[in-house]
Amino acid sequence: MNDGLKYSVFGGFSLLEVLIVLFVISLTAAFIFPNISSQGSIKQDARLVASILRYVNDTTLATKEPCTLRANLKTKVLSYKCLAEQREYVLSSLRKIETVTMSVADNEEVSLLISPGQQDTLKIYLSEEHNNLWVQLNSLSGRVKIIEG
Repeated sequence: MNDGLKYSVFGGFSLLEVLIVLFVISLTAAFIFPNISSQGSIKQDARLVASILRYVNDTTLATKEPCTLRANLKTKVLSYKCLAEQREYVLSSLRKIETVTMSVADNEEVSLLISPGQQDTLKIYLSEEHNNLWVQLNSLSGRVKIIEG
C-alpha cells in the first residue's frame, strides 16, 4: 500500500543538465543582445559628446579662458583641454565636425579653440550603421542639442 507514496531521494535535475540549460540560454543571449546594445552605443556617444561640449562651454564662460577641443577622425578620438585638465575619449561613431566656417570629415584631424563669447555653432556628427545623430552646441545660448537624422 505504501508503494505509491515512496519519494525518490534523487529527484530533480542533475548538475550536468542545469549546466547544459544555462549554456544554451547564454549562447542564445549572446546572439540576441549584441544587436540591442549596439543601438544604444551611438546614443551613449552622443550623450558623452553633449556632456563634453557643455563642460567646455561652461568652463570657458566661468574662467574666461579658452579651451581646446581636438578631434582625430581617423582614430575616432575626441579630446579637450581646459586650463590644467585634459581628457581624451574614443568614440567609435565619430564621423564629422562642422562649424559655420569649416567642415572636417573622414580621416582628418581638427583642433578648435572654444573661447568665451564665441558666436560659432559647433556640430559633431555621429554615425553607426543606420543611425545618425548630430550633437550641436550653440555658443550664444550655451545649449547643446542631440538631433536625429
